[in-house]
This record gives sequence, structure tokens and C-alpha cells, in this order.
Amino acid sequence: MANSMVVFHGTEAEGLFLIDAIAHNCTCAYDMTGQRTSSCPAHDALLHEQRFIDGLLVSRRRRDELNHQEHDRFDSCGIWVQG
Repeated sequence: MANSMVVFHGTEAEGLFLIDAIAHNCTCAYDMTGQRTSSCPAHDALLHEQRFIDGLLVSRRRRDELNHQEHDRFDSCGIWVQG
């Protein structure tokens, strides 16, 4: 599967957010002429890791739900208290 293509299954807005996030965290190395000499882990994942990209999309879509779950809690009597 070394030559398989990664397919992004998100919306255009989600794709733009992903591109922005990767650009913000890019650590690719370039030579004096502007040629890339090595790819960063973010770009490698974008090009080669379908499962990783799918996981990012699922996590982004569930972020509000997961955030609520993290902040919901039980008090000392075992009664659920919404955060």
C-alpha cells in the first residue's frame, strides 16, 4: 500500500482548517533555493496515513461532545453535575 492515495472525506471548511493547522505546525526543511529537503511529520501524515487523517476528522467532528464529556462530572454524592 505504499502507493495508495490518502483521501480526505471532510467538507471544504474542514479541509481548509486542516490545511491551516498543518501550515501552522509545519517543520519541513528547505534549502537556499526553496526546495524542500525533508518533510515534517504533519505533511507525511497528510500524504501517507489514511487512518490518521480519518481519525482527525472524527475527532474534530466529535470535539464538542468530547469536551462536554470531559467537563461533565459527578459531585461527592454521586449526582451528575453538568460542567
